[in-house]
Amino acid sequence: MSSSELCKKIQIDAFDLRRGELSGSDLATLDAHVEHCAGCRDYVERLGDMLDEATIWDPADPVPFDADALFSRIEMTLDSPDPGVTRGDDARLGSPGEAWPAAPPPGERPAHRLTPTGRIGPPPSGASSKATSSEDDTPSRRSASAAHLIIALAAALVAFLAWPLIFSGWVDAPDSPDAASEGVASRHETAEAMSAGVPDTKAPAAAPSTEAAESAPTLELDALRLFASDDARWGISVLEQGWEIEARQGTLVLEFLPTEDQTLQVRFPGGEATVVGTAFYVDADQSELGVITGEVVVREEEGSEDEAVLGGSAWAEGTQRPIPPTRWESVTTHVDPESHRARQALAREAALARASARPPVDDPVADPGADPGAASARSTGA
Repeated sequence: MSSSELCKKIQIDAFDLRRGELSGSDLATLDAHVEHCAGCRDYVERLGDMLDEATIWDPADPVPFDADALFSRIEMTLDSPDPGVTRGDDARLGSPGEAWPAAPPPGERPAHRLTPTGRIGPPPSGASSKATSSEDDTPSRRSASAAHLIIALAAALVAFLAWPLIFSGWVDAPDSPDAASEGVASRHETAEAMSAGVPDTKAPAAAPSTEAAESAPTLELDALRLFASDDARWGISVLEQGWEIEARQGTLVLEFLPTEDQTLQVRFPGGEATVVGTAFYVDADQSELGVITGEVVVREEEGSEDEAVLGGSAWAEGTQRPIPPTRWESVTTHVDPESHRARQALAREAALARASARPPVDDPVADPGADPGAASARSTGA
């Protein structure tokens, strides 16, 4: 370790030494180093004096607070390499001309030794010392320095407590009550989306609509939209006529809008469901299925009887109950009932349009590959 790195470590260890948290090899290293390094020895001494003065305060001797003079004195003290420099203002923030006690000549430094508490102790027996001890300091100087430190800490505390009020003043207030109510609603929707674990994707400049308030889905297919909580564990399989979803953990909110004869099978702890087209949620942790709008056929794993669950109801372990308000508010953040009905109507119209555009099966003109005789037989019932 280089000399500069060792000095830096010694100065850091000086604080642990002061608190009595330094022992063993680190204490021996620090003790041996300050015996030969005048800079680190002076640093440890000044640190001890400063912390000693910070514990002395005479409440009967108040002094006026001058922040500019306080920080100016701190800057001069830190920038000055000579501890005996004369300051423009003394510790009492009033009488100029007082100087720091002059440092003794290098040859007259006492043979200091470190105590386990981190205090610079008296020299060993036989070692001469001509330096002035800290006990010779005047009480007024020590009490004034402590008072300044207490005032500085109080000022910092006041500034910290007042900071939220200052910061809130920079935020422009809404120009009208309507703007204020819109801002509150926007923050409320954002908080709901964050609590559900889904990012808020509503554009600020978009026109207000029901769909704009819905969050972005975790999975989106042609006929299926799925929203999963952060802790959700689930899987999806593609079937011949739809999909199968297995919910193992967390909460899933699903919107199913089949385009043709498609179905959705859902398995969760405690039951399974067949969905033709609706919006619902599954809470695997609570073994619960709730219907936002429409109808879902649910059955227990052990039983074979089907049970219809209508919109606004939740099913768990063979029992139905109304969806709690907090749960309803959470799931409708992802799928709004009105928006779902509108999308469902559009899906029906698209299905009817495709059905009307599909040519009849028994039309030999529309089906060039069909047998005209077979078509005639089917039409006559032969």
